[in-house]
Amino acid sequence: MSLAAMAPILTGVLAAAAFVWWELRCDDPALDLRIFRSPRFNAVVIAGAASNMVQGGSMMMVTFYLVVVRTQSTWAFTLLLIPATLLSAVAALCAGRAAARYGNCAVIVAGLAVLAVSLLARLSFEIDTPISVVGAVIALTTLGGAIVQTPQATVMMSSAPINLGGVVSAVKASVGGTFYGLGSAFFSTFGILLFIDDAGPKLAGTGISARQAGDILGASGASPGGAGLDPERTRQVLSVASSSMLDAANTLNLMMTVIPLAAIAVALLLFRRERDASSACC
Repeated sequence: MSLAAMAPILTGVLAAAAFVWWELRCDDPALDLRIFRSPRFNAVVIAGAASNMVQGGSMMMVTFYLVVVRTQSTWAFTLLLIPATLLSAVAALCAGRAAARYGNCAVIVAGLAVLAVSLLARLSFEIDTPISVVGAVIALTTLGGAIVQTPQATVMMSSAPINLGGVVSAVKASVGGTFYGLGSAFFSTFGILLFIDDAGPKLAGTGISARQAGDILGASGASPGGAGLDPERTRQVLSVASSSMLDAANTLNLMMTVIPLAAIAVALLLFRRERDASSACC
């Protein structure tokens, strides 16, 4: 990775470290870091980060699949997202009732498990997979995210003093937005790199290198012939390297599956630590 690409990342890391250093020493901090002393608070923050990262990455990938691999309009993704969004609203309401009955930890673990299943289901995608199946998998992803969100908000608000309610709300929104964006950026970058690695032999003889193909795919946000693209070269890439794109997507889906599974393990550990601490106090 070039220095130019690393510079913004390093700047962000240093800025975050400086912010934490200042907040720990400030008499009136903008973000009271005492809220992170609660294991259950940290558990749901991590679960929310994992959920948003998976959703950001998976939504980017399914858009890539529909628009680039299947050469469909972006409207296809929009139309598939409408019922998925409605389903997620219902799931969020049901998650609240389930949390009251079975506990917040159980519901968060269930939501993360649904996200993991939705990622594994994407391994079945082919160029001609029925659009109804694609829509069902998108709905499963949004369902998992919605299940996580409700108990996450409940635990975060109940874990902090009343006077820190605004801070907690800001943390939830910041974590969600940041990791959703990171998921999209991280997996789009790795998707192109994986495609370049796999597509070289398949593009031999076309006059297009794997890196040029990656540049075409990285620039394309629309169907072949979109603004700024050579339609003929784009069609060549799509016709020759469809299998490479699907292979890259499958690898990324497997990579992303690790995220909710790891978050499940961390959530179980931290919730158990909270219970043990409460038992010791009693």
